[in-house]
Amino acid sequence: MINSHSIFDTYTVGDFEREAITLQNKLYCNYNNIVLAGGSGLYIKAVCEGLDNFPPIADGVRHKLRASYAEAGIEYLRQTLQNLDPTCYERIDRNNPQRLLRALGSVYRNR
Repeated sequence: MINSHSIFDTYTVGDFEREAITLQNKLYCNYNNIVLAGGSGLYIKAVCEGLDNFPPIADGVRHKLRASYAEAGIEYLRQTLQNLDPTCYERIDRNNPQRLLRALGSVYRNR
C-alpha cells in the first residue's frame, strides 16, 4: 500500500483499516505469515485491534469546517467547540486542529 493514494485525497484511518484487512485476507490465502510494518501506531492499532464504528460526516460539513478554519484560524474552532460541546472541549487537545475539526464534525453530525 505504498504510493497508493494521492496526498490530495481524503483518506482516514478507517479507510486504511478496511483496505489493510482486505489485503491481509488475500495474502493469507497464499502465505502463512505476513508482516505489517511502517505507518503510525494508530494505523497499526486500527488493523490489529479495530476501531469503533464512526458514522460518516457529510462532505458539506467537512468542507465548511475546513473553510472556517482557513479563514478564522484555530481560535474559531476552539470557541465553536466550547459553545457546542463543553464536555468534549475540556477533554480534547485544543492545540490540534485536526482533532478539533473531527470533534466539530461529530457535533454537527449529531444535530
